[in-house]
Amino acid sequence: MQTLFQKYGLKAIGQVVSSFYDKIEEAESLKTYFANINMDRLRDHQTDFMSQVLGGPIVYDPSTLLRMHKGLNISNADFDLVASFLLASLQEHGVDLDDTNTIMELVSKTRQDIVQE
Repeated sequence: MQTLFQKYGLKAIGQVVSSFYDKIEEAESLKTYFANINMDRLRDHQTDFMSQVLGGPIVYDPSTLLRMHKGLNISNADFDLVASFLLASLQEHGVDLDDTNTIMELVSKTRQDIVQE
């Protein structure tokens, strides 16, 4: 069976991530989380993370997710906003509905490592 990484490829994943971070950078309510952050590096990390989650060969240390969000006091509302940006980016880039639902389900499982309310 083909993985989502194989189906869409690294280039398409990178395009989704780029669109996703464009939306994040435009959101005033999220700016404090990204102050003094190298966004190009963050985009690369997110591309690696998404690639692994989608079955790609890239190895991403899952403990990084918890470590990078620790102390940011990210709310459930902000998590939901960011998730909505990912959903919109997946849809904009033509990711199939079933695949989009699978990806969003995988992302929802990261809430416990990101939200600190």
